[in-house]
Amino acid sequence: MVVMERTGWVQMLHCISQHQGSGGENTLTDSFYVAQLIRQQRPDLFKLLSVMPFEFFDVGVESEQTDREGKVTQVCFNNPSRSYRLNVPLESVKPMFEGLKMFQDLSWQKRIMCYKMVNGDVLVFNNRRVLHGRRGYTVTADSTRTLEGGYIDWDEEKAVTIEWGASHA
Repeated sequence: MVVMERTGWVQMLHCISQHQGSGGENTLTDSFYVAQLIRQQRPDLFKLLSVMPFEFFDVGVESEQTDREGKVTQVCFNNPSRSYRLNVPLESVKPMFEGLKMFQDLSWQKRIMCYKMVNGDVLVFNNRRVLHGRRGYTVTADSTRTLEGGYIDWDEEKAVTIEWGASHA
């Protein structure tokens, strides 16, 4: 999530009430898969997207991140909150926008899952890998949509799992 200094690994969304009518489906995309497609089709744009930082209105700088072996480890992408400023050399501006457009287009084309939650559903996913959003819907006087969300750091989840496993062995 680009609004946090440290992106939570595990995100949970609890559906309290779902909009009755068409629309409101959650959309989920495997951003690592999309990044891999870009790496295969346009390695130049992949490299640019993975090393250039992006500024967001709400907090600092994020980018597609890779480890020493070039494996994607995190993707932060949220066009509505991305700053209009690109802190890149002039010759990189056009390729950067080309890469962002390719990433967005592939994210919509390669959407892995589209699911309309029902009251009581809880959606749990890796927030550093899965891009999530929702389809539009029309609000009416008798229909609301309420989701409550939260985050858990991966280290906390691992510690609880290890502790629980040891106490139940």
